[in-house]
Amino acid sequence: MTDASMPIGKVIALSDEVDAAASLLRHGLALLETYTFAARDADTVFVCLAGGAEKLLKLSTGLHALDT
Repeated sequence: MTDASMPIGKVIALSDEVDAAASLLRHGLALLETYTFAARDADTVFVCLAGGAEKLLKLSTGLHALDT
């Protein structure tokens, strides 16, 4: 990142996105630990893990773009 600091609004938005990604991944893993019936649990597990992974990828790409 350059010498200029990031505005507080963007820092808060970034923090919210990190929290959302972590929450989706944590919830998906918790569901996977108690996974019993594919017909009932599979969609929820996949949605949570895929959503968390997508948010994490977007955050990583965005932070890399800020750093270069």
